[in-house]
Amino acid sequence: MSNPEQETTARAASGPRWVALAGIAGTLIGSLGGIAGSILVYQQNEDTQKRAREERRADIRRKSYVDLVSEYQTWQSKALGVSNMLDAWILEKDEKASAKTHQAALDEYNASFVPAHSRSWQTETAVLLVGTPSAGDIARKLSAARDKAALQLSNGFQGDEPYNGEKFVEAVQECESLVNTFISKVKKEVVV
Repeated sequence: MSNPEQETTARAASGPRWVALAGIAGTLIGSLGGIAGSILVYQQNEDTQKRAREERRADIRRKSYVDLVSEYQTWQSKALGVSNMLDAWILEKDEKASAKTHQAALDEYNASFVPAHSRSWQTETAVLLVGTPSAGDIARKLSAARDKAALQLSNGFQGDEPYNGEKFVEAVQECESLVNTFISKVKKEVVV
């Protein structure tokens, strides 16, 4: 038979062991809860940062779209000014006045059109870099059409062919159509 003293001693010795195990289990559960909370906070922070990056990219894209349209309008204004001067030069009957008109057109070309052409090219490049593929496709087409019009203006001063106002107008109309297509496409992207 068993000794009552031994049973009491065994119970007394196992009591602290259970308390220690319960304490360890509680600490383990608390640690796991803390880790889960930390992971949740970390994940929420990652999601917030990802949204912020996406919003920043969208802002950059919107700005490049606005810049493209704005710089195109400036380019068009400068191109039409030079074209009008070249048309006047072609129609000029007096040789002295013709030379003066041609020089004024060349000055306008160099002073205002060439910088506007460069800025327009830069904005098209920005759209190619940050825009969507469909916006980039339209920007490439716009660049090609814009270059056709610019070639006609350049021909008025140094080209292989003489300046052709009709070809210039056709190229500008193609540019306008592409800009309008561009606006329609990107409006769907940026307006939420």
